[in-house]
Amino acid sequence: LQPMIDVALAFSYILHRYPEQTFATHSIVREMLSESGQALDDFMKQHGQLELDSNRALQRALVSLPVPIQQSAALDISEKDFQP
Repeated sequence: LQPMIDVALAFSYILHRYPEQTFATHSIVREMLSESGQALDDFMKQHGQLELDSNRALQRALVSLPVPIQQSAALDISEKDFQP
């Protein structure tokens, strides 16, 4: 679960850093390798990367997303969502 949370946090960072732009997964690598790589690390730590409780880490990652993403994405998916 932690690797998926890390990816969500990295995308959250990029969405905050570059609002109104479209990105692909390689955008994360670009940030990791740039001089702002430390800022990415700091953002991830601030928003739960080192959280020991997986549920709390996931919630902190979701809350870190920009509000429009939180409002438009299905963040609370259950088996009921897959039933006809």
